[in-house]
Amino acid sequence: MSYKGKKILAIVPARGGSKGILKKNLIKLSGLSLIAHSAKICNKIDWIDHSIISSDDKKMIDEGKKFGLKSLFVRPKKLSSDTAKAIDVWRHAFLEAEKYYNTTFHLTLLIEPSSPLRKKSHIKNSIKKIVDGRFDSLLTINKIDSKYHPDKLLKIQEDNLKYFSENGERITARQQLNSLYQRNGVCYILTRECLINQNKIIGKNCSYIIIDDFVVNIDNSFDYKIAQSIFKDTYE
Repeated sequence: MSYKGKKILAIVPARGGSKGILKKNLIKLSGLSLIAHSAKICNKIDWIDHSIISSDDKKMIDEGKKFGLKSLFVRPKKLSSDTAKAIDVWRHAFLEAEKYYNTTFHLTLLIEPSSPLRKKSHIKNSIKKIVDGRFDSLLTINKIDSKYHPDKLLKIQEDNLKYFSENGERITARQQLNSLYQRNGVCYILTRECLINQNKIIGKNCSYIIIDDFVVNIDNSFDYKIAQSIFKDTYE
């Protein structure tokens, strides 16, 4: 079953190296690895034609295969460093998948293991919006807490404390702050044209889905502890 005839490829990126948490993509929440949680959400969405894993690590590849992700390649070393660009990793996996399946995909999703609190509705709503709105890209985002707004931040410059933003000195109440948002890693979607021709994650006609549910993007052990707590309260 497809959504309005669109062929969709989901890619789970799972690099073996990680600085914040060793082998982060294999750590477990409620008995399942972060890779497994990503695979299981892909399996729940019948609009997705194929789901693959992009990794340079055999254990992570085996973990993905165990939960239904197809492994088409071992990710090249040049795309496995912590300086490799996400768009290059995505493009490589996408083209390898088109070659393997001998087809042309209309849309591609990037489902990062580091955001395990995502829900099926987050993904389906994202697919609906990018297709129905004829956007070329879509990101899931969260509204940031006003206390982290750039106009309220400070910086140290030559041993002096300064406002980070030129507007900082003029801000006296949070009502003066415009709303800002951050990417949460729940879902990224690109059209083929945006990925291949524009080679951008935020394309010329980019849309968004605001996630009101609490989600966490795991980069370090503190994030992991938060995810464990929320996951236990919400999903168990």
